[in-house]
Amino acid sequence: MICLFFSVSAFAQPSVTEISLPQYVQGVGSANPPDDRKVPFVCRMQVDGLTPNATYRFYSLFGNAPSGNTGVGGYIVVNQTGNFQRVTSATLSVAGRYQTATTDATGSFTTWCVLEPSSDINFAPGTSLYWRIFLNNGNNGAAVVTRITNPNPVTVLGWGTAPNQGTGLRSTAISQYTAKNFVLLYDNADGTGRPVSGSFIESDGTRNLSALNPDVTNEGYAPFYGDNVDGQDKVWGTIIPNNLAGGIRSIAEFSLTDGSKLRACLSADGTFGSASTVNANGGLNAIVLTCTPTGVLPVTLLRFTASAMPENKVLLKWATSLEQHTKYFIVERSFNATTYNRVDSLGAKGIAGNYETNDELHPGVTYYRLKIVDNDGKLSYSNIAIVNGKEPAKLLVSPNPATNKIAISHSPAVAAGSISVYSISGARILSQQVARGAFQTSLDISRLSKGNYYLVYENAGKKETVSFTKM
Repeated sequence: MICLFFSVSAFAQPSVTEISLPQYVQGVGSANPPDDRKVPFVCRMQVDGLTPNATYRFYSLFGNAPSGNTGVGGYIVVNQTGNFQRVTSATLSVAGRYQTATTDATGSFTTWCVLEPSSDINFAPGTSLYWRIFLNNGNNGAAVVTRITNPNPVTVLGWGTAPNQGTGLRSTAISQYTAKNFVLLYDNADGTGRPVSGSFIESDGTRNLSALNPDVTNEGYAPFYGDNVDGQDKVWGTIIPNNLAGGIRSIAEFSLTDGSKLRACLSADGTFGSASTVNANGGLNAIVLTCTPTGVLPVTLLRFTASAMPENKVLLKWATSLEQHTKYFIVERSFNATTYNRVDSLGAKGIAGNYETNDELHPGVTYYRLKIVDNDGKLSYSNIAIVNGKEPAKLLVSPNPATNKIAISHSPAVAAGSISVYSISGARILSQQVARGAFQTSLDISRLSKGNYYLVYENAGKKETVSFTKM
């Protein structure tokens, strides 16, 4: 009699990493809706540890603690085509009231999110809130089954003139802008670290009317936003803290489609034209600024990605559709999203092209970006790509069920690691050695009969097991 003893498989835990998470959100916390006077809050986030190649429904709200199951506020559905959709009652069961995203082969996706404050008491000025995402099962489910919270707090600002309060900031129409792209405001000219605040460029197609607007369908937005920003082409509005001693130094536009940085308005002293953002004290009397964005990428960048690969490697890839006066690309790496160091550089081809290079996989979260240098020495930057260096799922089979081939994600293999496939009766059907240092191994199961099987991964004297189905 053959007996098999199987251990419980360990899977990667869902997690979220901020790509761009502003430090401040507006709030009043009075529980009286007419007091709300809100403005949008935007962020770009990466979700990891999900089922590979699955399509998820999701929405995001604010939580009042670094962990938990509930959320406050509202959200606006960010659609890649057509209008954005404002939602005040969260649901995953009604089409148009949730976002969708398909994970890559590692179980990750990246997304823009727009959140709205409300009059809920959790939005009281000075409170710390936490971005939280609510996901279904990745298989057309209408119920929330996974909740993930980012651990970095967002501070609530109220409208007012005191140093610890906030002031409105809006732009005039800027011809270079594209509606439904995003703007993020930074306190440094390099546009690094966490943004101060952010918004989207109108018009997104939603109604964000002022609470003072006589229209009965008003949504309680700040008067300066509802009256001078909402529905105005190529205009945006947000809130900034009053105690910003250096003011806003960079206002960067980012692509709705892929999150790449397109252009930026820069200021050496926090002043744009005649409008100063230093130590603001206007409250709801918004600062109005205009500027001419500079630093347009000397290349049309289609994408820039970073992916963890077997044998402790990171694959960095990017593609261009146009290269005009581009000299070379510098790949930079950071462990804190603030200080970046050179990894590699590649000369530009001068035409549309595909590029790739490698880096070592480091423990924890690593941030990558491209520094794009043109022939005149001008610099531009790509979107930030993130790699999580934690170990992948110790044992995960994908796809499952499968027909011809399966990919097994496992802990890093040491010498003499192996993978074996057993029938339900305990007979060993297949066996394959695992490359030293590999995180993933491919296995051909095309000759197996249809049915259920067990897979055993032996590594460093330990055994892990997972079941799969051959179709």
